[in-house]
Amino acid sequence: MRHPGGRFGWLVAMGVLLSAASTAATRDDFLHGSGSLGPVTLPFRYFVPPGYDPSHAYPLILFLHGAGERGTDNEAQLDNQANGAMRLLDDANLAEQPVFMVAPQCWGWWSGDQLEAAVRIVDQLAAQFSIDPQRIYITGLSMGGMGTWSAVTAHPGKFAAAVPMSGNGDPADAATVRALPFWFFHAANDGSVPVWGSRNLVSALRDAGGDIIYTEYASGGHAIWPVAYTHPQLFPWLVSQSRGAPHASIAPMLRITDPTAAPTWNTEADTLDLAGNADLGASGVSSVTWSVLGGASGSAGGGSAWTATSVPVSAPTNLVRVIASGASGHPAYAGATTVNDHLWVGHVTDRIFSSAFETIG
Repeated sequence: MRHPGGRFGWLVAMGVLLSAASTAATRDDFLHGSGSLGPVTLPFRYFVPPGYDPSHAYPLILFLHGAGERGTDNEAQLDNQANGAMRLLDDANLAEQPVFMVAPQCWGWWSGDQLEAAVRIVDQLAAQFSIDPQRIYITGLSMGGMGTWSAVTAHPGKFAAAVPMSGNGDPADAATVRALPFWFFHAANDGSVPVWGSRNLVSALRDAGGDIIYTEYASGGHAIWPVAYTHPQLFPWLVSQSRGAPHASIAPMLRITDPTAAPTWNTEADTLDLAGNADLGASGVSSVTWSVLGGASGSAGGGSAWTATSVPVSAPTNLVRVIASGASGHPAYAGATTVNDHLWVGHVTDRIFSSAFETIG
C-alpha cells in the first residue's frame, strides 16, 4: 500500500485493515486521518470494508456531519453512530455491497475551503485504495445536508448519487444537477431547518426535468436521520447508481414507458396518452398524478401499472411529469415518499421537427 501524500499535502493515518470476520461497523472500525488544502486542515475518519481486496473496485460514501458535531477532535462526527449514517454499514448492507465511508470533520461550515477539503479527501482515499470513480456517493444531515447540495452543485460531475437530509440550498442551482439521482429526507415538523428547504429543492429539480425521490415524514422533528438512514430501500438504491448512467431501475422508481421510454417525444396531436410502471417497494403505490409544467394536471389510473389519457400539450415544448406517491417506509412517523419521471414533449405543427430539444439536454 502506498504511503499517503500528493499535491494537497494529505497525511493519512493508516491502521490495520478490518478482517472479514468484522460485524456491524462501530466507531472503533473507523481509522483516523487528516488532510490539508492550503491553510485548511481537516481531520477525518474512514471505514475500510471487511475483506478489502485491492483487485476489486469499491463504492465510497462521503458523509457530512451537522453543526452540532463541528470541531477538531475527530470524534464528534461519529457520535450516535454518525447520527444514524453508520447504519448504512450494517452487516446485511455490507454483505450486499461492501463500501467505504469517509467522515471528515469541519470546525466552521460546509462551504468554501472546508467543503473543498472534504471533497479532496475522497480523491486522496481513491489514490490509496481501489475506489470505483463511477460510484462515489454523498450524504449529509442538517448543515451537512446543506453541504451535500453545495458539494454536488460545485462538482456536478463527481458524484453518482446524493442523499441530503433536513437541509436546504439555492434552488437556482437545480438545473446544474438535474440529472443526478437524489433522495431527499425531511420531517414536516422540523423546528430547526424548515421543511420548505427540501420542498423547494425538490420542486426546482423536478421543474428542471430531474427525476427525484423525496421522503417527507409527518413527525420526527429535525433529528429524523437515524430513522431515515434505516429506510429499507435506501442502501440498495444508493449503491445501484453509477455516475453518468441512467437512474437504476430499483425501488423507489417510476418510469414512463409509453409513448416512449426515451426522454423526448415529438407529436402533432394536441393530447398525449401515457403509460408506465411504478414501484415503491413494500409501501406500495397509493396514487399516481400527472402534470404539464405551467399547465394542466390530473390523476393517472392504476398504481404500479398506471395510465394517463388525453394529457394536453401545446407548442412548442412541454415538460410532462408523472409522480407516484406511497407511504414513507416508517409507519410510526407517517408521511409519504414521492418519485417521478418526466417526458419532454415537442408539439409540432408541421411535419418537420425543428430541434426543439437541442437546449434541453
